[in-house]
Amino acid sequence: MAGQQDTKDDTKIAQKVIKRQTELEKVKDPFVDLYKTCTALGYPARNDWEGTSQTGRDTEVEMYDDTCIKALNIRADGLYGYHVSPAFNWFRGRMADKELQEIDEVRQWRQEADEVMYLAYSRSNFYSEPCIGSFLRDGDGIGIATMFVEEILGTDKLGFMVPHPREVWLADDKYGNASLMHRKFKWTIAQIKEAFSPDEIKNMSLAVQEDIKQDKNIVGKVEFIWAIWPNEDYIEGSLVQGRRKFNTYWVQVDGTHLIRTSSLDRFPPVYRVKKPSDLPYGRGLIGEALISIGTANEMTKTMLDAAQMGVKPPWMIPEGKRGQADLSSDGRNYFKDQSDDIRQVPMKIQYQMGAEERAEFRQAVMDSFQVDYFIALSRAAQQNANLREVHVLEIKGEKVALMGAGLGTLNSVLDKISDQVFDLELAAGRIPPPPQVILDKMLEEEQAGVARKAGIMDMDYIGPLATSQKRLFKTEGINQSIISLEPLVELQLKAGQPVTALDRLKISETVEEIFDANGMPQSLMNSDQEVEDIQQARIEAAQAAQAAELAAGAADAIPKLQGATDEDSPLAALAEAAE
Repeated sequence: MAGQQDTKDDTKIAQKVIKRQTELEKVKDPFVDLYKTCTALGYPARNDWEGTSQTGRDTEVEMYDDTCIKALNIRADGLYGYHVSPAFNWFRGRMADKELQEIDEVRQWRQEADEVMYLAYSRSNFYSEPCIGSFLRDGDGIGIATMFVEEILGTDKLGFMVPHPREVWLADDKYGNASLMHRKFKWTIAQIKEAFSPDEIKNMSLAVQEDIKQDKNIVGKVEFIWAIWPNEDYIEGSLVQGRRKFNTYWVQVDGTHLIRTSSLDRFPPVYRVKKPSDLPYGRGLIGEALISIGTANEMTKTMLDAAQMGVKPPWMIPEGKRGQADLSSDGRNYFKDQSDDIRQVPMKIQYQMGAEERAEFRQAVMDSFQVDYFIALSRAAQQNANLREVHVLEIKGEKVALMGAGLGTLNSVLDKISDQVFDLELAAGRIPPPPQVILDKMLEEEQAGVARKAGIMDMDYIGPLATSQKRLFKTEGINQSIISLEPLVELQLKAGQPVTALDRLKISETVEEIFDANGMPQSLMNSDQEVEDIQQARIEAAQAAQAAELAAGAADAIPKLQGATDEDSPLAALAEAAE
């Protein structure tokens, strides 16, 4: 009886997943119409919203102007090259609790964790074009991108997956955050055998089981829905299945078979650009610039038609010459009288008149993707300029400011990706357990009933793109204040007065702010204790030098005051020590 009840419950869950999928599709359908237009005009690599395109099929049939493709590629390549590149350290972890962050043991642990995470990223497929490249283009171009990360069974490596946006359906909570996801996709028989256990395969349709058993139809595809729902029975901190934050259900669409149930602590990262507050999908940069993109495309098509008309105009050919006219470049056409004359239709085409207008629309597309800033960084790199120098980082500072919102959205998604990587590496034992001081502080907060802060870790992005924004917003005030004080400091020095203008400046804290804004690695910075030791050694050295100077002065003055000094006297010993 219990088995029959479990089967009935599984069927109900599967039916509920199928029903909810239908509801989600109704919400997304209008966006799909927009996305089809966007990919047709600006992102042909994703121009397959039915999942029926043959590999290698030409998807650029409606495109005449490739400005949007270039703009999207420059932006995605720029974000990759200057923000998340494997060529440099682009993030560092830090504790949200500043007091904990100042503890040397904690800072060392965070640095070790960062090194493990960098290794995990580099050994995975994260930096590959199908992964982070597609993720950036999907999010910025279309307006929606998702990424799944898991540990590859039997290895110590992570695997990242970026599905086509057509496979993903979303719903938001009241704060506008994605809280429910369906992924509807097809897997081949070979992929099913790799992904599911024998017991899970028994829950599939008989036809699929037979194909797997007979090892046939290995390229045949089976449709599944992977549903991720908020868990109504969630208990914070629980590791028990059914009590974690999200429940997941795998359902075979054909026959509504529930294949697998599981749970998650974190929702998969979702990157949505230009997302309205009341809708679960973003419009993307292509959707926002669709008027300029469509106009430039139509103008290019018209100008191409006009150019072709000018080169190959229509002809007037007598009926009697049907099939006999030679319209090649050096053709010969013979006629007896004027009525047999083959004439070219005179054309009055001035398609150059639209060139300037088209250039304006093309530039509008480029501006929508903020291409100028990435091109400026690229040119600076080609000229072997240091990308962290002031004159490079402050290239068109207003453009850096305009990128703030877009980069902030991306960083919040990268936070979620890094959280999942951290969790997987920690669970696998590759990241060492946190120091006891963190665990003690977490317990203290829990017992006190205060907001939990000790266990929260933030990601600080330190690549060239993030650093340029920090320099603009974080150190600009510091730099301008110091520059403004220079005349006053010089005036006090010339007047022989004490330099009181700097009395209010906390030198150590100022240096830390500047180091932080410029991405100085923690390993290259002295700890608070080391700074205290250096300062104490400096004070002691100064005191020793002053004492030696006083002793030398005394030794020189004594003979002049009293004449010769006995060799065995204390004064003689003092003079000898001073020398």
